[in-house]
This record gives sequence, C-alpha cells and structure tokens, in this order.
Amino acid sequence: MNLTLQDLLDLTGGKLIRGNLAQSFTGFESLKNARSGDISVLGDPKYAGELSKTKAGAAIISAELVGFADAPESTAL
Repeated sequence: MNLTLQDLLDLTGGKLIRGNLAQSFTGFESLKNARSGDISVLGDPKYAGELSKTKAGAAIISAELVGFADAPESTAL
C-alpha cells in the first residue's frame, strides 16, 4: 500500500491541520507502535496521551478530539 495525505483526505473527506499533501505512507499502526511511514488514529480521548509520544507520520483525529491534538511536529494531522 502506498497512500498520500491527499489520498487519505479524498477517502475520508477530512481536513488537513498540518502536513504535506504529497507525503506518502505504507501502513496503518496504533499510536504506540507507529513509525514515520505509518498512519494512526485517535478516536478515543483515553488515548490522547499517546498522541504526544507517537512516531506516526500522520494521525487521523476525530473532530471532537482536535483540541487534544498535542502531536509531535513531525506528525501530520
């Protein structure tokens, strides 16, 4: 699998908070186990603390949790 942020936005109808639309990813992984080539998801506030420590290249965050989006600068949101 090879998916760009633009592809992800097209599939989900989401909004990019920060990041490069051409950035490419090869997999999905949990916030805890993700690496720079992975996309992860924050859908439950009980995992918000993991977002600040993730190494994911991008994180999908539900609109209700955008205020909890304390992710590393290297993580596209």
